[in-house]
Amino acid sequence: MLFTTNGILLTRENINAILSYKGDLPFIGISLNACSAGTYRKIMGVDAFDAVVSNVKHITAALSKQGRKTRVSISMIVMKENLDELPLLPDLVHGTGAASVSVRAAEFTSSYTKDWFSSDEQNIRLDEKLLRAFERYVGEVEGRCAALGIEAICKEGHSVMFSGMCNELFDFLGIRNDGETFACCSGAFIPMGNLRDCADFWALWNSEKRQHMRTCIVNGDIPPECRHELCPYWRTRKNIDGFDAKSYRCSFQLLDTDAGISDAGLSVTGEAAISLRGRVTNSGNKTWSNTGLDRAHFFRIGGHILGTPRGAVLKELRGDMKADVHPGETIDFDLSVDVSGLGHGTYYLKLDMVQERMFWFEDRWSSPLILKLRLS
Repeated sequence: MLFTTNGILLTRENINAILSYKGDLPFIGISLNACSAGTYRKIMGVDAFDAVVSNVKHITAALSKQGRKTRVSISMIVMKENLDELPLLPDLVHGTGAASVSVRAAEFTSSYTKDWFSSDEQNIRLDEKLLRAFERYVGEVEGRCAALGIEAICKEGHSVMFSGMCNELFDFLGIRNDGETFACCSGAFIPMGNLRDCADFWALWNSEKRQHMRTCIVNGDIPPECRHELCPYWRTRKNIDGFDAKSYRCSFQLLDTDAGISDAGLSVTGEAAISLRGRVTNSGNKTWSNTGLDRAHFFRIGGHILGTPRGAVLKELRGDMKADVHPGETIDFDLSVDVSGLGHGTYYLKLDMVQERMFWFEDRWSSPLILKLRLS
């Protein structure tokens, strides 16, 4: 079970109820959207900033006491009103005991005004100066998170949200209080029918329109309804030369490790980090070149540690390339895998190539290397 909340009702009583759940609880996400009480009150409409921060501290402490592997993440949806508070987020999150920071620019599905709020004024994508400031702050957040030892999920291309393709139509259906439904939680409002007009939920979930859009995605295309600037996945995809599914492919071979390795995976005993040495081959038709790129968009060797093969990301890994890699070429790599704080048990290590703030190669239909990781 994945659990997302604004944290206001994470009282002691409700925390105890959550902790009584005996199933898998890999992730709890808390939407904070501010780093000060005044900004929180203005954006969220309630005076609850201190209470939410206190609630997060209590639930992280309670999870730690229980020995649960649950990753607690605090998110901030960035708009003009809270933009300048973004650099404060890593230290705030670190003080709560949460394990990660999630940041992305706000998506507005239409233009509207209510009280002080105007979507056009708050949308940083409509102001080049604000957008550049956001990108600069994201770099600061990533650097500070690295120094504090917490994860930063700040990929503006949303690539961390997709596993091989956009999963929104397979995992999500938005339902308004009037019964109207929409396709996803990112981008513009794409109507999918009214729940009140359907025989049951499944008729709407598997409607002809929804199935057609899913087929487009599975076949490596973008549905026509999604081809607009409000869709973060489309923004990422359209900036890549072509949508050829063979453009970005990689294959990995492990050569050596300071952990025990077998056909069953990796076994680690009493280590905070392990070193992987291997080779990666460019089996696509695009060169992995960092020449002329800002470091924020470099190609890197990366990976994730997961609780289950397709579960929540517990840790994110990076390793720099030593040279450009042309199609057909192979390079050696060394990758440090931080396993501190995970606890004993079985995990999954996924190795893949990534272009920062753009996409993981798995998003381009490449197959990552997935290994079982046993910690004891």
